[in-house]
Amino acid sequence: MIILIGYFATYIPFEIAFMKMNDTVLRISIDYAIDGLFLLDIILNFFTAFEVSKTKRMEISLKVITISYLSSWFLIDVLATFPF
Repeated sequence: MIILIGYFATYIPFEIAFMKMNDTVLRISIDYAIDGLFLLDIILNFFTAFEVSKTKRMEISLKVITISYLSSWFLIDVLATFPF
């Protein structure tokens, strides 16, 4: 994911500032593939256990994981994944 974030943080601004916006099939396909990987990351976050800081135990209940994710990073992740 770090590599994908690095791509978005460096290549996209460089392309907007210095390159002609020629939307080739390859470039569009790469952008959609990266968006798909970010979407996959969102889905996997609903099934990823996390450590409860007070008890130092891993939370594995899907209901608790879902509620925790929805109340923390979910909105930011969705907004970052949505292709504008």
